[in-house]
Amino acid sequence: MTTPTHGPSAQALGRLEALMPRLGLSYAGPVPVRMVGTGFGVAWDAGRFVTVSVGSGNEHFAHITTGALADVSRDQRAGLLEQCNTWNGNLAAYPVFLHDADVGWDVIVQTSYPLPLLEQNPDFFAFMLSGLPDIADRVRGEFAAFGGRPYQWGDDDLERLLTRSLI
Repeated sequence: MTTPTHGPSAQALGRLEALMPRLGLSYAGPVPVRMVGTGFGVAWDAGRFVTVSVGSGNEHFAHITTGALADVSRDQRAGLLEQCNTWNGNLAAYPVFLHDADVGWDVIVQTSYPLPLLEQNPDFFAFMLSGLPDIADRVRGEFAAFGGRPYQWGDDDLERLLTRSLI
């Protein structure tokens, strides 16, 4: 699938899309995200997927994001933030964030890299894409006390995760 021209973020994302056949990976998208950027999803199965997104105004960086838990409990904000801080202190290479939105609170794992780094090192790009769902599995285990549900591959959770990756 080719990215339509919707500005610099779509053009930048298109450079990463061009690597996907070479990496032997299929993807869904591109999906524009409400004037803030664009992205696509890569799935291995129903519960293991990532998004790759590029934000408008920040076209030199790409975000690789996976959802650990959607709709976590809103009444445990302090505990969630403390758990995120503990995780990030122990494993800063895979930052975990609480994304608190009116439509639901989610725990996501997101890494960001300069676009040229991913383009010039496709094996590294593939490693980061395929490894992030394993990290999400670990996060789900450590954050289980906060409730929520695992993200599931499909249009709704793909759009949800892409939006959270950019806002």
